[in-house]
Amino acid sequence: MIRLGVKEDMSELLPLVKSFYDESLKNYGFDFNEEALKSVIESHCENNSGLVMVEDRIVGVIAGNFIQFPTSNIKIFQEVIWYVLPEYRKNGLRLFKETEKYCKAIGIQAVIMGNMANLNNDKMDRFYKSQGYSTLEVQWIKML
Repeated sequence: MIRLGVKEDMSELLPLVKSFYDESLKNYGFDFNEEALKSVIESHCENNSGLVMVEDRIVGVIAGNFIQFPTSNIKIFQEVIWYVLPEYRKNGLRLFKETEKYCKAIGIQAVIMGNMANLNNDKMDRFYKSQGYSTLEVQWIKML
């Protein structure tokens, strides 16, 4: 089942996002702050901007921000996390497609997805292109 995330999902989402952090963000020098994460999760729940995939428990999440494109009135969903536990990744496409469907139903006109530079770049490039996406921007980071 795929549904909107709610605050009551917090106890299941925290370890899921911690797994995402361990797999990708830790290598960039970001710390893991559970209180900050709780605040972000609550915000996504309040804004209806996150979907969860539930099997016997929550096994995947996509969350993002609703923004207006800077040079037009186009409404965008900009993904900030897409993570599915490794043993459930074969179902990750379903979560992705449901997110697109949900966004379209609420009037979102474009979706921006990202990929961590240290994870499966070639595979993700092929995947996004096969789904009709094109490269918009490449980002760089430096911790100060």
